[in-house]
Amino acid sequence: MLRRMRDFMNDQDNLVTSWFKDHIVEGNEIYQFCPGRVIEMLTWRKPGTSIYRIDYTRRSNILMITGDVGDAIYTWGEVHDLRWISTCDLQYFASKCQASEVGRRYEDWDRDSAKKWLEKYFSDGDDEEDRKRLAKERQKAEDLYIWEALFNKMEWTSWMMQNGHDVFGPDLCGFEHVGIEIALRCRAHLIGLKMAFAFIDKKEVKYG
Repeated sequence: MLRRMRDFMNDQDNLVTSWFKDHIVEGNEIYQFCPGRVIEMLTWRKPGTSIYRIDYTRRSNILMITGDVGDAIYTWGEVHDLRWISTCDLQYFASKCQASEVGRRYEDWDRDSAKKWLEKYFSDGDDEEDRKRLAKERQKAEDLYIWEALFNKMEWTSWMMQNGHDVFGPDLCGFEHVGIEIALRCRAHLIGLKMAFAFIDKKEVKYG
């Protein structure tokens, strides 16, 4: 179960990384007006276009992100610079989001990701016996209209309450977050920052 989730997360990381493959850092600047009042600015973009451009502006403990990959505000209890923020893991970074187009924490229902996750679950048996078990689970789930239940979070939650234990049995505990994703744009904000500092340091970017 954990391996399937990691594979899905890696797919999203790879997608976002492909957006930024030709990006460079522009305008990496820090302005200090007085003790405790600092503005730090960094632009991550592909030369000659604004596609997938991200502008990072940190004002003391507040990070404002604008550009072609969504707008958001993140806050920390203490003052941290952009380089430190780039070392955060995704869950912690998303938890600092105070405002975005989908609200705080940048979580969203993603029907496509839910379907992809379930497709991977049903097709990723470890051996022949496991594959047969998953094929039976899939048929039972489809007889109960599982794909139609992915229309929104409310429909999925209702379907799981009615059918989840009967269909998935002991695997049920791994399904509570299916379809509830940290929005791809939030992931892009962090990966972009990681890649920007990797670009500055001329190093290969590391995730996690």
